[in-house]
Amino acid sequence: MKSPRRHPRLIAAVLISVLSIALAEVTIGSYPWALLNPLNWLLMVPVYGCQVLLIAALVLRRQPRPSLPALWSAGAVVGLYEFYITRTLWGHHDWNTPDVMAGVDVYAVVVVAGLWHPFMAFIFPLMLAEQVLVREPHIAGLFARRGRAGGAPKAAMVTWAGIAAAGIVSGGFLGLLASPVVAAGSLGGTALLVWCAFWLAGRGERAENWADVLPNRAGMVALIAVLAVLYGLFAWRVYPGEPIAISHQAMAWGLYAAFVWLTVRNLREPVPTRVVRFAGPQAWRLRVASYVGVAVLVALIPYSLVAGVFVIWVLGAAVALWMFGWSVRGAVRRNAPTTTVA
Repeated sequence: MKSPRRHPRLIAAVLISVLSIALAEVTIGSYPWALLNPLNWLLMVPVYGCQVLLIAALVLRRQPRPSLPALWSAGAVVGLYEFYITRTLWGHHDWNTPDVMAGVDVYAVVVVAGLWHPFMAFIFPLMLAEQVLVREPHIAGLFARRGRAGGAPKAAMVTWAGIAAAGIVSGGFLGLLASPVVAAGSLGGTALLVWCAFWLAGRGERAENWADVLPNRAGMVALIAVLAVLYGLFAWRVYPGEPIAISHQAMAWGLYAAFVWLTVRNLREPVPTRVVRFAGPQAWRLRVASYVGVAVLVALIPYSLVAGVFVIWVLGAAVALWMFGWSVRGAVRRNAPTTTVA
């Protein structure tokens, strides 16, 4: 039997932060060396970690078994950071271009805030971390099919299809923004660092639930203070030029309010899910190695970015819009009878 884990909240914070940056930034080539450059641990890691930990604590303490729409809308709040800070305040867009409507960068909202960050920076990091931090992981159960013949083969097919799609996206963007050598080095080095974080988190006994490893009330107050300072520094670093109109910023504030409302409304009831445990370390090492291999091969192919953009824009936008509709539907419906969760 494993001994109780020392400093469980610190270990959870490191694991979740590493996973969030690895999945959201390294895989897409935005910052290939995000976790391998020590300087990024002074600013980038705290920003990502504080955002994800704060919102995860607010959501999972209020509702230990949230629905997928609730997690998605909470993840969209994480994604709006990039829309507001880097796309609105820093971007200085030509507000008359086709991709900007009513002060909204459509690409940033639909793809970045609607798909990439909700899943890659929030849901998937929590789902993976839960496997080693909590005794009964339930987030993966939100994606699992129930009671159907051939469920295991279908799940395996979906897993490998997801690995292939992720490799295509990563290889396409890394091939354009960097090179196949950088793709291999950044993805391989980051995968090794993620494995170390999992090894550290898996040494102790698992917690009963998320409340034992996520920030408590005092921790959340500290996270809010840190984020206020970091956001202030980022907002102060607005590029020289014409100030951003309040009307354009107000749209971002309105989106924040809308997604917070969707999150709160979708957290009203628990969702009955089954415990789902992933395959052992050996199987996941094979899957990660396969993903890195696909990404490097795709990065070698000229114009492979076209395939990556297709996956992001066509499939990604469809998923984002579908999740938005699902979230709105859950928010506006009346309370259902209380469900007993086993």
